[in-house]
Amino acid sequence: MLRGFKYLALLVLGLAFSTCKKEKKQVPESNSDCLTYPEVNAGAGFDLGFKGYHISHVYTEVMNPIFNPTNENEFIYSKKEFDTTTLVDNYSLWKFNLETGNSIKLLAHLPFEMDSPIVFTSDGRIVYVVDRGIFSIMDADGNNQQKFHSFGMNVSNLIINRSMSKMVMSWVIGASSKTVLYYLDGSQSDTFFYGVDGFTFLEGDFSGTDSIATLSSALDYFGVSVVDLAHDSMIPIFKKPVGGGERTRNVKWHPDNETLFFTNDQDGIYKYKAGQLTLVKPHCDNKMYGKLSISPSGQKMVVERYNRTKISDTRLEVSSHIAIMNIDGTEEQVLDLE
Repeated sequence: MLRGFKYLALLVLGLAFSTCKKEKKQVPESNSDCLTYPEVNAGAGFDLGFKGYHISHVYTEVMNPIFNPTNENEFIYSKKEFDTTTLVDNYSLWKFNLETGNSIKLLAHLPFEMDSPIVFTSDGRIVYVVDRGIFSIMDADGNNQQKFHSFGMNVSNLIINRSMSKMVMSWVIGASSKTVLYYLDGSQSDTFFYGVDGFTFLEGDFSGTDSIATLSSALDYFGVSVVDLAHDSMIPIFKKPVGGGERTRNVKWHPDNETLFFTNDQDGIYKYKAGQLTLVKPHCDNKMYGKLSISPSGQKMVVERYNRTKISDTRLEVSSHIAIMNIDGTEEQVLDLE
């Protein structure tokens, strides 16, 4: 069985290149740098949030890191900035090299927000959206752009297996989500419908054996399940009641095809293997984690990190970063992307 998937994010229009050279400023960290903030009563306000504080945001955001499966030292990420000329958000796609510390801008303008798919293929190419339902593919350096697939509708979820033989995409139709498994040689496709009683499927990831790990959602919980395409089965492995808007974020297979990693808003980064669930990297009052990606060797992961900095007795400032750490959560470093 299959469900609706919401895989990573991006849609694309233009291409530009810009290299930023900088000194490396990464400082190893651990959870020993966690701070505890007291509960406060900051009064009324639309910006009230964590522990009763007023919340301010640093507007520029970096997000959605994805390792190049052919290069241990390279990942792409997206960036959101406010365009003072058009007075709207601008999204762009960047590549970062861990050895040189250089950032290269691959795509300068993304026509939609980040809730649309971008996928790194097993041979190191990038599949991305250029318009609603229209996908292109390009090399990791931004060259050789060409049409990849067209669906004639706005696709919200896309995953591609590592052999580039199968692709799963989905979209919402009324109260149900439609998910289609395509064979890229054009020989066959299978269609599935789900979405009853508020239950939907979100982001997913193919393993090397073509099992799919997927995030699932219902009215009262977020969870993680594994879908076995060969045996038409689904195994739930994690459920977390929804409280205060917490959710479970993107799930990723380790290259061993046996271990899963995912992030829960309430707790932190989890690892699941052979029935054992381990909290690898817990959130702190002053930092929390988001979407993650695992290096080709399986030794490192890059992850969204959101710092909450106390700037007054009643106000916290939230800033967006990307961090790299060992797969067990040790030796965390915040990367200086620009």
